[in-house]
Amino acid sequence: MTDAGRYQKVLDRLEGVKRNGSGWTARCPSHGDQHASLSINIADDDRLLVNCHANQGCTFDSIRQALGLEVADFFPLKPGGSGPKRTIEATYDYRDEGGKLLFQVVRFTPKDFRQRRRPNEGEPAGRDGWIWGLKNTRRVIYNLDKITKNAHRMVFVVEGEKDADRLGKLGFLATTAPMGAGKWKAEYSRSLANRHVVICPDYDKPCHNEKTGATTYPGWAHALEAAKLIHPYAESVKFLEFGGTASVMDVSDWLDGGGTAEQIKQMVREAAEWEPGTVPNSAQVGGTAENPPKAGTQQAAVSEPETVTLTRLDVSAAMAVATRRILQAMSDGRFASESNRGRFHAFCEQAMADAAFAKSRGWWWNGEAPREGVTVRYREREGQELYAMESDDDDACLILVSGECPNYKIAGWIYAKDARREEWKRVSGGRTLWFVPPGELKPLKKG
Repeated sequence: MTDAGRYQKVLDRLEGVKRNGSGWTARCPSHGDQHASLSINIADDDRLLVNCHANQGCTFDSIRQALGLEVADFFPLKPGGSGPKRTIEATYDYRDEGGKLLFQVVRFTPKDFRQRRRPNEGEPAGRDGWIWGLKNTRRVIYNLDKITKNAHRMVFVVEGEKDADRLGKLGFLATTAPMGAGKWKAEYSRSLANRHVVICPDYDKPCHNEKTGATTYPGWAHALEAAKLIHPYAESVKFLEFGGTASVMDVSDWLDGGGTAEQIKQMVREAAEWEPGTVPNSAQVGGTAENPPKAGTQQAAVSEPETVTLTRLDVSAAMAVATRRILQAMSDGRFASESNRGRFHAFCEQAMADAAFAKSRGWWWNGEAPREGVTVRYREREGQELYAMESDDDDACLILVSGECPNYKIAGWIYAKDARREEWKRVSGGRTLWFVPPGELKPLKKG
């Protein structure tokens, strides 16, 4: 999608602009920034969000004024407004499991994408009968109604509705996430439970990281992120490569070049199943922009995660620790409202993850950190990423533990300072986090 084109006026006035996931980073114009402290992201309602994370008191207005821009420059141009004339090229219906229309993705010429929905009862609509932007509308994957009706069919996951429809015309069942690359959510994966899933990455224009020297492909990054979230639910996951040359970037290009349904079926049969901890080489942790390695091979897997099973006594002890932590949080005012009391479950899971890690090391555990300098980060599903925070000490040893009571897996570890790579950095809810792929973690040794 042409997110950059939509807000090119803003991006052109910033310095040091670099892609960061589905958004950008740049030097903040509101203070003498030397460290690219500004994050730029497009919200679900298509507004451009700018946030300075340097704690210099920079506000939206101070950033906007420093750039010499108007408030309207940070909002999408409405259809029919001033600017280059746009025409609707295609619309894509997103429906719930029963076929009810939830929203539409609209593709424009010149290339751009917007979302719209029908008004709720009593809600005013525009002249065209639609409301642009989704707000609290439920997000689902494309073709969810067809996936639900065809419970045993293989599902292809592509990047974009156009590719999904091209595969659909050939008799395949295909889906994509709304809003483009980098938008696959964990809840989407539940719709693919017990399915054989084939993921088809796009070959976007490669991005070169000057700090690390690595060349990455945003389409592959999106595909790997989706695979990690899908694998815990799916019967199997495979990668299928349709791009990799200057003229073939995705499945639509491949089909335009003469590709056939029979070839796709043969490619699926020959493709190896993907497992967490392995990375298809084309995903670029190796490879170059000029000669990306092919997806048929996989890099060596990381060491098999260690499995720990908690006994009833272990669980009882962990629950007692969780209760003590919750009482302390209430005393500190962190459970000031009824809604926050729902965090009880998170406290319990964290306590059990701490207990599982301590048990795996053979350490005595009293409810504090399992060992000084060690921080356990709990994720529910195997294959999810470990996250590092700005508040973590550089020398903190971060441990990834996943699973559900009573069975847990100890995936590996990394120092916080090593986790803070620019390519792993994301800004969410005003917080800066670094998400480390499990394959980048070091295996743990006993003791």
